[in-house]
Amino acid sequence: MPGPVYVAKRVHGTLREARWRSDGDVLAALSACLGADDAPRACTLEICVCLAPGVVSGSARLRTERDARGRDTLCLDRASDRRWIAPTRTIATNRSIAREVERYADSEKNRQVTAAHLATRSFLATRAGTGWHVTALYRGNTVAPERAVTTDLVTSLRDGLRTWLLTNQTHDGDLPYKYWPSRGERARSNNVLRQLLATVALFRQGLWAGDQEATDAGQRHLNAVLNATYRPVGRGHAIVQDGKAKLGASAIAGLALLDAPGVGRDGDALAGVRDAVLTCFRHDGRFRTFLLPDARTDQQNFYPGEALLFLVRYAGATGDGRLVERCLTSLRWYAHWHRRARNPAFVPWHTMAAAALHDLTAVRWLADWVFEMSDWLLAMQQSDHDLPADVRGRFYRPDRPDFGPPHAASTAVYLEGLAEAWRLAARCGEADRRARYSHALRLGLRALRQLQFVDETDMYYVSHRGRVAGALRTEVYDNTIRIDSVAHGLLAVLSIQRHGILETCRR
Repeated sequence: MPGPVYVAKRVHGTLREARWRSDGDVLAALSACLGADDAPRACTLEICVCLAPGVVSGSARLRTERDARGRDTLCLDRASDRRWIAPTRTIATNRSIAREVERYADSEKNRQVTAAHLATRSFLATRAGTGWHVTALYRGNTVAPERAVTTDLVTSLRDGLRTWLLTNQTHDGDLPYKYWPSRGERARSNNVLRQLLATVALFRQGLWAGDQEATDAGQRHLNAVLNATYRPVGRGHAIVQDGKAKLGASAIAGLALLDAPGVGRDGDALAGVRDAVLTCFRHDGRFRTFLLPDARTDQQNFYPGEALLFLVRYAGATGDGRLVERCLTSLRWYAHWHRRARNPAFVPWHTMAAAALHDLTAVRWLADWVFEMSDWLLAMQQSDHDLPADVRGRFYRPDRPDFGPPHAASTAVYLEGLAEAWRLAARCGEADRRARYSHALRLGLRALRQLQFVDETDMYYVSHRGRVAGALRTEVYDNTIRIDSVAHGLLAVLSIQRHGILETCRR
């Protein structure tokens, strides 16, 4: 007996009609869903055909089954009541399987919900002249194969990220921290450290791609952030948000100021954040990670690496030899610290800092340390062919939940670090490492392209496409857009292009 079928009609991304047929009659479902209207050009049809029941699982197991989210139909049973949730609907609403189970459960009567996966084939039909163009979907999208990672595709990836930043900037320089495509809303929350990463990305786009529009946007954004958050703290000036002054936020502000055009006019601000960062530096190389409250020392996997990258770049710009020695001391201390409890979040920032310091000093142990960190990081990348096709290339260890969930921003920042490791491997004649890093970078670019909102196929449920196009989803099953995902993605692509990594791979 055929499984149930689902057909939904959308116009400009808005759901207008949705029908299930338990008898599997696709044509009847299409006819009922289309009705008597003439299906305007902006109309799309989602068609989901259930093939066979999967393994029946309790709701507790479903809470961890991310791979099924957006791929299988979810069949929920409660007493004599049954509900099907199509995979295209799961992607469009951005609700997890666990959330759907909770919504369906009768909390007052505490009825048990039984859930099962139904293997499903999904399609999207769009108007094409007088007919329809049908695309097979995989988790509400199409799969980008590794062989598609060409120089043209990477340029398209970069241009999309750039466009999202420019399109979504307001006249006063503001950028959304987080945006939910399913709801068409931006979050009221904010994170200034992650905002400043976008400033850095815009300035790098301006410097490395000769893009004056991006430079101007970066200056507007930097001015907006500094006006709102740059405050005197102790012997310096720090980035302060909600009463907290994070070492990392001031360091990223410093990186942005180093790239800002006409840095002389921002010299006071640059000196202020330099002094704030140095205030956190201890004689043995450790950093205090917060200026406010000054007793906090957490976030050691993030903020010290960001601070070191800023200080190394500042030393390179000013010729400050004493600062170079302090950075060497700190990198040695944190190398011992990391080896005792490795964490992937530590690696990209310290890789970039050590590679930049190697540029200034040619100290060999810095290169060896970069290679040690990067070789270890490669084991975090998911590259097995038995994985779901759309997640291949991301960085995630399911057996180490303490390393955090998969995330676009994580994959992108790891690529930033690996691009610098590749550059150092090329300089040091490490051919085998260069080849391995190249392969990891290509896989990672594939993963980023998979997460990018590209066209009407993967934006079938999006009404405000200008606020979405070019950005990166958080994950293949979570369409939340966050500014640091876009920023890290753009920075990674710019580094890969600047070093000519893809071109070198083909020679």
